[in-house]
Amino acid sequence: MKHKSLKKFLLAGLGVLAATTLFNTNRTNSVQAAKKSSDSLVIYFSKTGNTERAAKRIQKETGARILRITPKKAYLRDYYVTTRVAQDQIRQNIHPTNKTAKHKEI
Repeated sequence: MKHKSLKKFLLAGLGVLAATTLFNTNRTNSVQAAKKSSDSLVIYFSKTGNTERAAKRIQKETGARILRITPKKAYLRDYYVTTRVAQDQIRQNIHPTNKTAKHKEI
């Protein structure tokens, strides 16, 4: 009985190891492919700075150009009010205007 349990445990471990290796290999290939392409552009909008940090990390890894979307009229600081406004805009198919921005290298 112990032998079968050990065998199942080892097989499960090997399966996890194989899946992890496959995932990491695909991620590495994707990043390398993006690095080779000079046509990459990271476009982002960030109210709180979280998305901006993620976009800059992607840009650093890939060497892509980066473009921040900035609305002409800033959203309110209150998260819940902003969420309701955004949901209303989505329901009514409203697309707020953005400031014109040019891409820049960081």
